[in-house]
Amino acid sequence: MEMETFEIIDCGDSAVLVEVSKVVTEDAWSKIHGLAKALAREKIAGITTIYPTYTTILIVFNCLVTDRAILKKHIRKFIENTSCITNTDAKTGERYRLPVVFGGEWGPDLPFVVEHLGISEEEVIRRFCAGYRKILTFATFCGFLMQGASFEKRIPRCKIPHTKVLGGCVEVAGNKTAFIPVTTSSGWRVIGHCPVKVIDLDSMPPVPYNPGDYIEFFPIREEEQSQYEGKTIYEMKVTS
Repeated sequence: MEMETFEIIDCGDSAVLVEVSKVVTEDAWSKIHGLAKALAREKIAGITTIYPTYTTILIVFNCLVTDRAILKKHIRKFIENTSCITNTDAKTGERYRLPVVFGGEWGPDLPFVVEHLGISEEEVIRRFCAGYRKILTFATFCGFLMQGASFEKRIPRCKIPHTKVLGGCVEVAGNKTAFIPVTTSSGWRVIGHCPVKVIDLDSMPPVPYNPGDYIEFFPIREEEQSQYEGKTIYEMKVTS
Protein backbone atom coordinates (compact mmCIF):
# COMPACT_ATOMS: atom_id res chain seq x y z
CA MET A 1 0.00 0.00 0.00
CA GLU A 2 1.46 3.32 -1.04
CA MET A 3 2.31 5.64 1.82
CA GLU A 4 1.29 8.72 -0.16
CA THR A 5 -2.34 7.57 -0.14
CA PHE A 6 -2.35 8.19 3.62
CA GLU A 7 -1.99 11.50 5.42
CA ILE A 8 -1.25 11.72 9.17
CA ILE A 9 -2.56 14.96 10.68
CA ASP A 10 -1.87 16.27 14.19
CA CYS A 11 -5.02 16.89 16.25
CA GLY A 12 -4.34 18.86 19.43
CA ASP A 13 -1.78 17.52 21.89
CA SER A 14 -3.11 13.97 22.27
CA ALA A 15 -4.54 12.74 18.97
CA VAL A 16 -3.71 12.19 15.33
CA LEU A 17 -6.03 11.80 12.36
CA VAL A 18 -5.16 9.37 9.58
CA GLU A 19 -6.87 10.19 6.28
CA VAL A 20 -6.82 7.95 3.24
CA SER A 21 -9.16 9.89 0.96
CA LYS A 22 -11.42 12.94 0.81
CA VAL A 23 -13.97 10.93 -1.17
CA VAL A 24 -16.00 8.10 0.33
CA THR A 25 -15.36 4.89 -1.60
CA GLU A 26 -15.45 1.20 -0.75
CA ASP A 27 -11.67 1.02 -1.19
CA ALA A 28 -11.06 3.97 1.15
CA TRP A 29 -13.43 2.50 3.75
CA SER A 30 -11.72 -0.90 3.56
CA LYS A 31 -8.24 0.60 3.97
CA ILE A 32 -9.16 2.76 6.93
CA HIS A 33 -11.02 0.01 8.78
CA GLY A 34 -8.26 -2.48 8.01
CA LEU A 35 -5.74 -0.12 9.57
CA ALA A 36 -7.99 0.42 12.60
CA LYS A 37 -8.26 -3.34 13.19
CA ALA A 38 -4.52 -3.80 12.81
CA LEU A 39 -3.79 -1.05 15.36
CA ALA A 40 -6.37 -2.46 17.79
CA ARG A 41 -4.86 -5.96 17.60
CA GLU A 42 -1.39 -4.59 18.34
CA LYS A 43 -2.57 -3.09 21.68
CA ILE A 44 -0.06 -0.25 21.45
CA ALA A 45 0.76 1.28 24.83
CA GLY A 46 -0.80 4.71 25.31
CA ILE A 47 -3.56 4.51 22.72
CA THR A 48 -6.91 5.13 24.42
CA THR A 49 -9.32 5.37 21.47
CA ILE A 50 -9.33 4.24 17.85
CA TYR A 51 -12.29 5.70 15.99
CA PRO A 52 -12.56 4.80 12.28
CA THR A 53 -15.11 6.63 10.11
CA TYR A 54 -15.70 6.68 6.34
CA THR A 55 -12.19 7.64 5.22
CA THR A 56 -10.34 8.61 8.41
CA ILE A 57 -9.30 7.29 11.83
CA LEU A 58 -9.01 9.45 14.91
CA ILE A 59 -6.41 7.93 17.25
CA VAL A 60 -6.35 9.38 20.76
CA PHE A 61 -3.37 8.70 23.04
CA ASN A 62 -2.24 9.33 26.61
CA CYS A 63 0.62 11.86 26.55
CA LEU A 64 2.01 10.43 29.80
CA VAL A 65 2.48 6.99 28.24
CA THR A 66 3.55 7.66 24.65
CA ASP A 67 4.16 10.55 22.28
CA ARG A 68 3.18 11.57 18.79
CA ALA A 69 6.47 10.51 17.14
CA ILE A 70 6.25 6.95 18.52
CA LEU A 71 2.62 6.67 17.52
CA LYS A 72 3.28 7.85 13.98
CA LYS A 73 6.07 5.29 13.68
CA HIS A 74 3.62 2.50 14.56
CA ILE A 75 1.05 3.83 12.10
CA ARG A 76 3.58 4.01 9.24
CA LYS A 77 4.70 0.45 9.97
CA PHE A 78 1.19 -0.86 9.40
CA ILE A 79 0.57 1.31 6.35
CA GLU A 80 3.77 0.00 4.72
CA ASN A 81 2.86 -3.60 5.52
CA THR A 82 -0.05 -4.07 3.14
CA SER A 83 -0.89 -7.58 4.36
CA CYS A 84 -1.56 -6.31 7.89
CA ILE A 85 -4.31 -4.08 6.56
CA THR A 86 -5.81 -5.97 3.62
CA ASN A 87 -5.99 -9.39 5.30
CA THR A 88 -7.44 -8.21 8.59
CA ASP A 89 -10.56 -10.32 8.93
CA ALA A 90 -11.99 -13.03 6.72
CA LYS A 91 -15.23 -13.05 8.71
CA THR A 92 -18.33 -11.91 6.85
CA GLY A 93 -20.30 -9.14 8.52
CA GLU A 94 -23.21 -10.09 10.77
CA ARG A 95 -26.72 -9.38 9.49
CA TYR A 96 -29.73 -7.92 11.29
CA ARG A 97 -33.31 -7.18 10.22
CA LEU A 98 -35.08 -4.30 11.95
CA PRO A 99 -38.78 -3.35 11.78
CA VAL A 100 -39.71 0.28 11.07
CA VAL A 101 -42.96 2.22 11.34
CA PHE A 102 -42.79 4.82 8.58
CA GLY A 103 -44.41 8.24 8.47
CA GLY A 104 -46.97 9.90 10.71
CA GLU A 105 -45.77 10.91 14.16
CA TRP A 106 -43.00 8.31 13.86
CA GLY A 107 -41.55 9.71 10.64
CA PRO A 108 -42.49 13.38 10.34
CA ASP A 109 -40.06 14.07 7.48
CA LEU A 110 -41.29 11.28 5.21
CA PRO A 111 -43.62 13.64 3.28
CA PHE A 112 -40.67 15.94 2.56
CA VAL A 113 -38.56 13.03 1.29
CA VAL A 114 -41.45 11.86 -0.91
CA GLU A 115 -41.89 15.32 -2.43
CA HIS A 116 -38.14 15.87 -2.83
CA LEU A 117 -37.64 12.58 -4.67
CA GLY A 118 -40.82 12.92 -6.72
CA ILE A 119 -41.93 9.34 -6.14
CA SER A 120 -44.71 7.80 -4.08
CA GLU A 121 -44.48 7.09 -0.36
CA GLU A 122 -44.80 3.39 -1.11
CA GLU A 123 -41.86 3.58 -3.51
CA VAL A 124 -39.70 5.48 -0.99
CA ILE A 125 -40.37 2.78 1.61
CA ARG A 126 -39.81 -0.03 -0.90
CA ARG A 127 -36.42 1.32 -1.96
CA PHE A 128 -35.40 2.07 1.60
CA CYS A 129 -36.15 -1.52 2.64
CA ALA A 130 -34.64 -3.16 -0.45
CA GLY A 131 -31.86 -5.44 0.77
CA TYR A 132 -29.01 -5.32 3.26
CA ARG A 133 -26.79 -2.25 3.54
CA LYS A 134 -23.44 -1.96 5.27
CA ILE A 135 -22.84 -0.11 8.56
CA LEU A 136 -20.01 2.30 7.76
CA THR A 137 -19.26 3.76 11.20
CA PHE A 138 -20.72 4.44 14.62
CA ALA A 139 -22.83 7.55 15.17
CA THR A 140 -24.00 9.43 18.26
CA PHE A 141 -24.74 7.29 21.35
CA CYS A 142 -23.74 4.01 19.66
CA GLY A 143 -26.04 4.59 16.75
CA PHE A 144 -24.82 3.75 13.28
CA LEU A 145 -24.32 5.44 9.94
CA MET A 146 -24.85 3.17 6.96
CA GLN A 147 -25.05 3.16 3.20
CA GLY A 148 -28.01 5.04 1.80
CA ALA A 149 -30.97 3.67 -0.10
CA SER A 150 -31.07 3.66 -3.90
CA PHE A 151 -32.53 7.14 -4.27
CA GLU A 152 -31.64 9.21 -7.36
CA LYS A 153 -31.22 12.40 -5.33
CA ARG A 154 -29.36 13.28 -2.16
CA ILE A 155 -31.63 14.19 0.76
CA PRO A 156 -30.98 17.69 2.21
CA ARG A 157 -30.77 18.12 5.97
CA CYS A 158 -33.43 20.03 7.88
CA LYS A 159 -33.18 23.82 7.64
CA ILE A 160 -34.30 23.92 11.27
CA PRO A 161 -33.01 20.88 13.26
CA HIS A 162 -35.35 18.78 15.36
CA THR A 163 -34.84 19.58 19.04
CA LYS A 164 -36.06 16.13 20.05
CA VAL A 165 -36.37 12.85 18.18
CA LEU A 166 -37.20 9.58 19.90
CA GLY A 167 -34.63 6.88 20.47
CA GLY A 168 -34.97 4.32 17.70
CA CYS A 169 -35.48 6.92 14.98
CA VAL A 170 -34.44 6.12 11.42
CA GLU A 171 -33.08 9.09 9.50
CA VAL A 172 -31.76 10.01 6.06
CA ALA A 173 -29.52 12.81 4.82
CA GLY A 174 -27.27 13.14 1.79
CA ASN A 175 -26.80 9.59 0.53
CA LYS A 176 -26.59 7.97 3.99
CA THR A 177 -28.92 6.43 6.57
CA ALA A 178 -28.63 6.91 10.33
CA PHE A 179 -30.10 5.01 13.26
CA ILE A 180 -30.04 6.78 16.65
CA PRO A 181 -30.87 4.55 19.67
CA VAL A 182 -31.50 7.29 22.27
CA THR A 183 -33.65 10.42 22.36
CA THR A 184 -31.65 13.41 21.15
CA SER A 185 -31.69 16.36 18.76
CA SER A 186 -30.99 15.91 15.06
CA GLY A 187 -30.76 17.79 11.78
CA TRP A 188 -31.40 14.70 9.64
CA ARG A 189 -34.74 13.81 8.07
CA VAL A 190 -36.67 11.44 10.34
CA ILE A 191 -38.69 8.98 8.24
CA GLY A 192 -39.52 6.23 10.71
CA HIS A 193 -39.06 4.54 14.06
CA CYS A 194 -37.88 1.08 15.16
CA PRO A 195 -39.48 -0.33 18.35
CA VAL A 196 -36.70 -2.89 18.95
CA LYS A 197 -34.27 -2.16 21.80
CA VAL A 198 -30.91 -1.70 20.12
CA ILE A 199 -28.73 -0.35 22.95
CA ASP A 200 -28.07 -1.74 26.45
CA LEU A 201 -26.03 0.70 28.54
CA ASP A 202 -25.50 -1.95 31.23
CA SER A 203 -23.63 -4.21 28.81
CA MET A 204 -20.14 -3.91 27.37
CA PRO A 205 -20.16 -3.34 24.51
CA PRO A 206 -23.59 -1.68 24.67
CA VAL A 207 -24.45 -2.80 21.11
CA PRO A 208 -23.58 -6.04 19.27
CA TYR A 209 -23.09 -4.58 15.80
CA ASN A 210 -19.92 -3.11 14.30
CA PRO A 211 -18.89 -1.30 11.13
CA GLY A 212 -18.92 -3.90 8.37
CA ASP A 213 -22.11 -5.54 9.62
CA TYR A 214 -25.31 -5.27 7.60
CA ILE A 215 -28.84 -4.04 8.31
CA GLU A 216 -32.04 -4.65 6.41
CA PHE A 217 -35.16 -2.70 7.40
CA PHE A 218 -38.70 -3.96 6.87
CA PRO A 219 -41.94 -1.97 7.21
CA ILE A 220 -44.55 -2.62 9.86
CA ARG A 221 -47.85 -0.93 10.68
CA GLU A 222 -48.23 1.26 13.74
CA GLU A 223 -50.42 -1.31 15.46
CA GLU A 224 -47.71 -3.95 15.00
CA GLN A 225 -45.16 -2.09 17.16
CA SER A 226 -46.29 -3.89 20.31
CA GLN A 227 -45.11 -7.18 18.79
CA TYR A 228 -41.53 -5.91 18.83
CA GLU A 229 -41.34 -3.60 21.85
CA GLY A 230 -40.00 -6.35 24.14
CA LYS A 231 -37.40 -7.55 21.65
CA THR A 232 -33.71 -6.67 21.47
CA ILE A 233 -31.47 -6.44 18.43
CA TYR A 234 -29.90 -9.77 19.46
CA GLU A 235 -33.21 -11.41 18.58
CA MET A 236 -33.22 -9.70 15.17
CA LYS A 237 -29.91 -11.21 14.09
CA VAL A 238 -30.12 -13.31 10.94
CA THR A 239 -28.59 -16.70 11.66
CA SER A 240 -28.95 -18.46 8.33
